[in-house]
Amino acid sequence: MDFDKDSKYPPGISETISSLSPQEMYDILVSLKVMAATEPEQARQLLRQNPQLCFGVFCAMKELGMSVSPKKK
Repeated sequence: MDFDKDSKYPPGISETISSLSPQEMYDILVSLKVMAATEPEQARQLLRQNPQLCFGVFCAMKELGMSVSPKKK
C-alpha cells in the first residue's frame, strides 16, 4: 500500500479520516460494532468486500487513541 509522503495513511483514506470529526469517527465505529454484534455475517461480508474499510477503521481507532493489543493469556 503506497502512502503519501506527507501523510501517515494511504491516499483516499487520509482525506476521509481528516474530514471526519472525532464524534463522527466514534459514531462510525459504534455502528460497525453494533452491526458485528447483531448481524455478524453482514458485517463480515461488508469488510471482506471493502478491505479499505478495515484499514479506515484501524486508522480511526488510532486517531481516537484507542489501542488494539493482543489479549494476554
